[in-house]
Amino acid sequence: MLQLGTTVSLAMNVLSVSRAKALMLCIGVPLGIPIAGTFGAFLLANLDPESPAFIAIISFGAAALMYLVVCELLVEAYGNADADKWYITMQFFTGFLVPVFLQVRGSEVHARMRRSSTHTR
Repeated sequence: MLQLGTTVSLAMNVLSVSRAKALMLCIGVPLGIPIAGTFGAFLLANLDPESPAFIAIISFGAAALMYLVVCELLVEAYGNADADKWYITMQFFTGFLVPVFLQVRGSEVHARMRRSSTHTR
């Protein structure tokens, strides 16, 4: 958080933002993270993890994070806007989704084997 605050305050200094406003933003933005997390926890506390709403919310969050990493941070890290090729993005998403699908498939097979072993006893 110190690095984020320092970066934001230096950027505000370049933009000639007053010190009071820069200080409020450097304190307010990090405080928003636990406040938003607590608010989200209260909203999701009563949802069943198997419900479509819960799955949609978690899926949206995962997709937004992957988009941020692929389309913003990796391009910024390379320092070249042409670095965002379609096949690099496809490889990233495939590399993420294949283990997820294998995990889901493996848990389904494991559950089916467990059910069949209890029926045979």
